[in-house]
Amino acid sequence: MNAVVCTGWLQKAATVAYTPQQQRKLTFCLMLAGTGHDGDPTPWQCEVTDQPLIERVEPLMTPGRPLIVQAQLCGRAFADKGVQKGFVRYLLVTAIEFARIDRGGGAGQSSEEEETP
Repeated sequence: MNAVVCTGWLQKAATVAYTPQQQRKLTFCLMLAGTGHDGDPTPWQCEVTDQPLIERVEPLMTPGRPLIVQAQLCGRAFADKGVQKGFVRYLLVTAIEFARIDRGGGAGQSSEEEETP
């Protein structure tokens, strides 16, 4: 198994899609800071297929929201008119935490945690 943990933010709101087998999934683009050419943000396509996780996080997946995701790196071939055209990489998300940005510009604690005085 190849597990990754990434922090980033949502480029746009998550959308619901369906697999060819009519299984509901949540898709979104996670922007990873400083991973592209010249430190530009890099977009990663993400999918969530765990139904209880979808129910819990779907209403909270708004543009610009900082996230911490645990996922598996996956890939699938895509074809056009029966000819394989390429290979798509994506993150199959297994866990999501909503973060907040602290004053220092880094990811802070989860929004579900309370601060203690």
